[in-house]
Amino acid sequence: MCPWSLTSTWWFWALLSAVFAALTAIFAKVGVKEIDSDVATFVRTIVILVTLGLILLALGKFHSPGEVGGRTWLFLVLSGLATGASWICYFRALKVGDASLVAPVDKAERGAGRDLRRDPARRAALAAPVGRGRSGRRRGGAAGPERVSLSPRRG
Repeated sequence: MCPWSLTSTWWFWALLSAVFAALTAIFAKVGVKEIDSDVATFVRTIVILVTLGLILLALGKFHSPGEVGGRTWLFLVLSGLATGASWICYFRALKVGDASLVAPVDKAERGAGRDLRRDPARRAALAAPVGRGRSGRRRGGAAGPERVSLSPRRG
């Protein structure tokens, strides 16, 4: 197997995510010792924005998102709000608690994704096609209506 093919597998990225999540707990616990947890979250967010911006620039991906449907924007905004709330709560928990206790509880959310994937009604609602806008044009990009897949990708 060519080493570059690792980067196209879901488990490779999931494993890296777990490694970086563990580092996050360690670094964040030390980082919030002498600063307000909300200020720490703000600094972390700026670092993430700058880092991701540089990655997008380096890869030539920094451009307008193009035509994006309302449903896509809605779920991206909701995801952003949920992420922000999660980070604020996480940093506050680290401020007052032990990282070895906070991190496992924070990672318990992964079970919620599994439960959602197993619930046929919720899965059907999330997998519904994006559809058409008021103008009758497709909202979902050139490839057709988008669907949300909750099944793990094999690769």
